[in-house]
Amino acid sequence: MKSAVVYAITHDPSGARYVGSTTLGFFFRMGKHVANLKTRRHTSKKFQALWSKSTIADWSFKVLEII
Repeated sequence: MKSAVVYAITHDPSGARYVGSTTLGFFFRMGKHVANLKTRRHTSKKFQALWSKSTIADWSFKVLEII
C-alpha cells in the first residue's frame, strides 16, 4: 500500500498556510511547488502573491501526517 503525506507550507511572517497532500513523496511535491512559484505558475493566486513578495527564508515546509 502506498502511503500519503499531508503537508503544510507556511509563510512564517503572516502565518498564511497552504495545506496539501501527496502520494508522490514530500520532497518531490515540495520541489514542484517551488518550481511553479518561481515561474509564477502556482494554482493558488494568494499563495503566489505572498511568494512573490518574500524570500524562501520566510517559508516553512512541514509534514503534518503520514497516512
